[in-house]
Amino acid sequence: MRVFKQKYRDRKGKKRETRKWYVEFKDHTETTRRLPGFTDKKITEELGRRIEKLVAVRVLGNAPDPELARWLESLP
Repeated sequence: MRVFKQKYRDRKGKKRETRKWYVEFKDHTETTRRLPGFTDKKITEELGRRIEKLVAVRVLGNAPDPELARWLESLP
């Protein structure tokens, strides 16, 4: 898992960083995925850890533990 801020060039050609942090991870098919997180790095890191747990559950074919299941149900 990698947590980072993306860099881009604005209309004037100046290098900028996004406000949000991004999470990059490999899913159950070993495909690299990138999701936008939050403006707070610690909260985005927690999101990444939970996504990694979810991927691990999918790989093993197990049911998610109660805490992870509650988190999944609370997502919009």
